[in-house]
Amino acid sequence: MGIARKGISLEGSIMTEFEYFPTQRIVVHDFMEYDLDEFIDLYVAHDANIRWIEGVLFAFSGFEKTPEIINSEINGTYHFRSFSFVRVPTYPKSLTRKDSLVSVGVIENSKNKGMVDLIRWLKTLPIWKEKEKPVGTISHENTFNIEK
Repeated sequence: MGIARKGISLEGSIMTEFEYFPTQRIVVHDFMEYDLDEFIDLYVAHDANIRWIEGVLFAFSGFEKTPEIINSEINGTYHFRSFSFVRVPTYPKSLTRKDSLVSVGVIENSKNKGMVDLIRWLKTLPIWKEKEKPVGTISHENTFNIEK
């Protein structure tokens, strides 16, 4: 349920009505865990929005904006076609491909409650529990290196 507010401005005219309707539900259709090299090759070159929360570097994609998907989103349910992630304990400001030709910034997304909840939920799933050690570490240049 949204929260609506209407008011009167200081000049006495009626203000525009505003409504806040937060996301109620996120449906993930496919989780994929990658090693860091694969993740960088897949997402950095394509200039994807890469985010980091609580030790998880991730990117996601949605479905084509059909009338059904738009209606679902308007009603508070978002569908992620795929959610790809890498375990990275420290926030990197950017990622750079091995060939150094492409670099992309990483969004520290911990202020987004829905995304934080999603990451915490991910950590309860079998796909998270299959591995215990982080895959990547941060170098002094604040880019990723693979642990060998």
